[in-house]
Amino acid sequence: MADRKTAWHIDQVESEIKEIFTDLIDMSDSENKKANHKKNAFNSRALAAYSLHMLADVSANINHHV
Repeated sequence: MADRKTAWHIDQVESEIKEIFTDLIDMSDSENKKANHKKNAFNSRALAAYSLHMLADVSANINHHV
């Protein structure tokens, strides 16, 4: 039972980070990588961004000028 609950929570977080960050995370360094690598790289970056978004009240859509 706990494993199903944990999997459900992981799916929920993954769904939310995809919804928020799909168009915001730079994935250009993963263009020629396998799909699994791309997914893991996106999830890692998006989860870090989501942590800042939730815990530090940082906007998900930060416009910066380089």
